[in-house]
Amino acid sequence: MIRIVLLLLPVSTAVSLPAVPNSGRIPVESMAILTGKSLCGSMVLHQATCDSILFSALTPSNAMEYICGLCLTAALSLLATYLDVVKASLAGKRRERLWEQHDISSKESLSPVLALVEKVRWTVRTKAIKAGLTFLSALLKYLTMLIAMTFNIGLILAACLGYALGSLIFEKDNEAFANGY
Repeated sequence: MIRIVLLLLPVSTAVSLPAVPNSGRIPVESMAILTGKSLCGSMVLHQATCDSILFSALTPSNAMEYICGLCLTAALSLLATYLDVVKASLAGKRRERLWEQHDISSKESLSPVLALVEKVRWTVRTKAIKAGLTFLSALLKYLTMLIAMTFNIGLILAACLGYALGSLIFEKDNEAFANGY
């Protein structure tokens, strides 16, 4: 009987727990204590070590697992940077090789127009590799973004550190290498 009555009630009259209003005077940590909710999964910047990292199975239960999560986050962003650099170098090497193979000014080429078309033409294999690298890079960047959306300062800094290290390690400064540094 009671179940039937509850089902017939409109949604707006459903029983709910009273909310604790926060007018900005109570710190978020105190609100967590008052409401009985932890900072894990909250929408404010925090340093809780219990946030799940992408999947509920990747929820650290101690400090060592949290540090492994930080390393995983840094590795994802580092790998995304590496894939971007590989994709850019693939495009650059392909263009350089085409320019070396077909010199427009050489008398061996039948037509300067045909040689120019050959220089800028991409093969299906090269385009497929470039598309695959773009897919993987975008996937890793979106996964890193989802990790950062936990608002966990440690995970955000790990992602930024991974991107910075990737840039430092993998990206070549053309001017510095040209000058021999």
